[in-house]
Amino acid sequence: MKIEFLGTGGSVPTPRPLCRCSMCSEARARGIPFSRNGPSLFVHGPNLLVDTPEDISNSLNRSTVQEISGVFLSHCQH
Repeated sequence: MKIEFLGTGGSVPTPRPLCRCSMCSEARARGIPFSRNGPSLFVHGPNLLVDTPEDISNSLNRSTVQEISGVFLSHCQH
């Protein structure tokens, strides 16, 4: 079984859209690991996606995921 971390940031992605604070500016300039997507992971084999933060489309586009058979939501975000 292989686990792929799609995002390891907090509930809000870094950099935040349109934010010009020093942290977000540095994240834009330096990229990964300063730039982080919201928390999510993918379990290859059963093809299970765990959590879907607001930027999941970006995370999936830069991943090796080819098929999703199920989604597990660990909690509800409001």
